[in-house]
Amino acid sequence: MKVTSRFLIVCFLLLAFLLAGCSGSPSSSPAPLTYSATIAEGRAALQKALEETGAASMSVALVDGDQVVWSEAFGVAEKSTGQAASTDTLYCIGSVSKMLATVSVMKLAEQGKVKLDDPLVKYLPDFRMLSPEYRDITVRMLINHSSGFGGSDYRNAFLSAPYSGYGEQVQAALKEERLKFDPGYLNVYCNDGFTMVEILVKALTGQSYPDFVRQEILIPLGMSHSLYPQKLEDLLPGTYAESYADGQLVTPEFVSVYASGGLYSTPSDMGRLAMMLMNGGSLGATRMLSPASVAEMGTDQTIGTFNPLPTDLVRYGLGWDTVTQPGMMAVGIEGWQKSGGTSAYHTEFLVLPKEHLAAVVLTDGSGGAKALSVAEQILLRALIERGKLSAMPAPQPPMTLAEVTPSETDQEAISGLYAANLKLCRVSFAPDHSLTIESASCGVWNRKVKNFKLRADGWYTSDENPTLSYTPVIGDGRRYLAARTTYGYGHYLITVLLAEKLFAKPQMTPAWQERAGKTYLNANVSMYDRTMMGSSADPRFTLIAMPDLPGYLFTPSMDVVDASVDDVLARMFLLIPQDSGRDLNDIAVVARGGEEWLRQGSTLFRPLASVPTLAAGSSTVTIGSEGFNEWRTLPATSSVSIDGASEWRLYDADFKQIASGPGSGSAVLPGSGTAAYLMLFGSPGATISLNLALE
Repeated sequence: MKVTSRFLIVCFLLLAFLLAGCSGSPSSSPAPLTYSATIAEGRAALQKALEETGAASMSVALVDGDQVVWSEAFGVAEKSTGQAASTDTLYCIGSVSKMLATVSVMKLAEQGKVKLDDPLVKYLPDFRMLSPEYRDITVRMLINHSSGFGGSDYRNAFLSAPYSGYGEQVQAALKEERLKFDPGYLNVYCNDGFTMVEILVKALTGQSYPDFVRQEILIPLGMSHSLYPQKLEDLLPGTYAESYADGQLVTPEFVSVYASGGLYSTPSDMGRLAMMLMNGGSLGATRMLSPASVAEMGTDQTIGTFNPLPTDLVRYGLGWDTVTQPGMMAVGIEGWQKSGGTSAYHTEFLVLPKEHLAAVVLTDGSGGAKALSVAEQILLRALIERGKLSAMPAPQPPMTLAEVTPSETDQEAISGLYAANLKLCRVSFAPDHSLTIESASCGVWNRKVKNFKLRADGWYTSDENPTLSYTPVIGDGRRYLAARTTYGYGHYLITVLLAEKLFAKPQMTPAWQERAGKTYLNANVSMYDRTMMGSSADPRFTLIAMPDLPGYLFTPSMDVVDASVDDVLARMFLLIPQDSGRDLNDIAVVARGGEEWLRQGSTLFRPLASVPTLAAGSSTVTIGSEGFNEWRTLPATSSVSIDGASEWRLYDADFKQIASGPGSGSAVLPGSGTAAYLMLFGSPGATISLNLALE
């Protein structure tokens, strides 16, 4: 039947009349959602998270479209005064700062100052590395974790005072380092790539990175409670959330890795960033990015790269950890996620671009274990109130598949030693064909997993813990151990590549055999370095040899290097995409003053055996022109006074810190053990006076 144009016009006018209603009648527009159920459930979840984790405070924001519909803080910002946390209380957002670095790069690209797929050396001609392939690193690779850098230079990263030279430190360190893999080959989490964005921004704009972000992003978006602390006054007592680790206060924390993890903010401020991203690059009348740039940020960058077991948990966008957030994917919703953590704080930043919903959860370090679960729970309940979901998802059911007996060949192929960042584990089989996994700590094996049986789906699962499974994976001639477990709110499973299998190598070289087991001491640590403060911090660095792996050496944190190739470089070699292959470094021999020192990243270690012994009576120590800390060996029973140091720390024979102080001071030595050790800090050229009184 043919419909005439006149008929269509009449129908349209009639429909318009009916929709308009009579003059003066109430509007038929639905009332805006108050999210009352979401807020009530979110409050309960946050209170429960505080109780379960022991966190002092948590802060949250829920964003709908162009407004923050809920913002609230829980707990205390200061334990000593009992001051309650407020919505203005600052938290360091850690690696969520990478989103600001990514927005910076995209803005510069839109301004025509940089192209994402141009080589980095086009814009930084003085950038160098030992591997000639560094010339192939593109700008895009800095922000999608595929540059090939070792990972993270942690020296001077987390301090108790501001430090503005970190970016230059990283660039200088990279000149002495090899690439972990050819640029673009795989994606593995890499902080140093984002730190190089700081250098790039300054080269292209003439502005420091914090100034550029403040003027070009924070101010235009109205993020008035966000800052990069660059002086002590930027973190005044009462303005930030205190955080404790092992009962010790670890704040204020100045995070020097600005682009990778240094922004302090509030949930409401981060909500404004979420609004801009959900609105295709604009917030109100402010156009920050084009829709195309925001869409590119949300595009999976891992497609086509080496990735033997793809996982929704790690599908890097530009800046994003994943652009297929698994907790949302489990209910059919697209989600973008960025997580962040420092030694003192944790952040979850979840954006649902098509739903125009976002949740931000900030907490002190203790609350990090529950932050993602809370953020997902809030968004799931909000989707129900919107009518997008009918009910909260049920917990992931246990895997109850039938058992299968693995062949002897399969057992032999899976058995062996596996390594990853900060991890060494041993896989073996019991006589009943069940799988066992042990983890090594300082050369001691501890059983972590046992009685895992092969199931019909190819994963090893136990009856006692049926939502945790393991399976072998092969990729590009390498063997991996993968894990599968429940995650977040608990309604879904995630898979991760856990570790790479180690195969036999030739015996380590005689030079490295000589160095194995010797103790070295941190020689260029800052006195403000949070990771080296407190009685539990150990300044020693000892290379560990294991009889089962004659060609390898292990650091105290169980990172592995290949010591079979040459005498002066023990090489990183693991190639694990996603996250477990992050933060790996060569260990290089450095000649200094006729001694062999070791270098890992930009950190230097000097031999303990050559530390001078402090003579009885008065003496002086001069800090060298580089400002490196000085060490002295003391008898175990005596007392020492120090005058003129910026700071000093005294350790017993087991390198447990027994005394410390700023400037001048004195201490009685432990009176037990074979010796004591004094660590001295001062400005370059400073003279420190010491007096050792023997009993």
